[in-house]
Amino acid sequence: RIKHGKLLRRIGRSIQKVELPDRGTFYRVLTGPISIYDRAYDLCNGLKEEGQDCLVLQSNVTKEPIL
Repeated sequence: RIKHGKLLRRIGRSIQKVELPDRGTFYRVLTGPISIYDRAYDLCNGLKEEGQDCLVLQSNVTKEPIL
């Protein structure tokens, strides 16, 4: 089961494990690529409304966009 599944159900995703000194282990959920910035921004705002931190980043991934 994925948290925020309604927002993320149609989008490709991967998990990135990150070790932060003095803070421990964190897991980042990476989604996309999303071809239109406004759609990525809207998705990010939806996640924030559900209490999840979110950041839109530019990617050099050459996969076919999802949205």
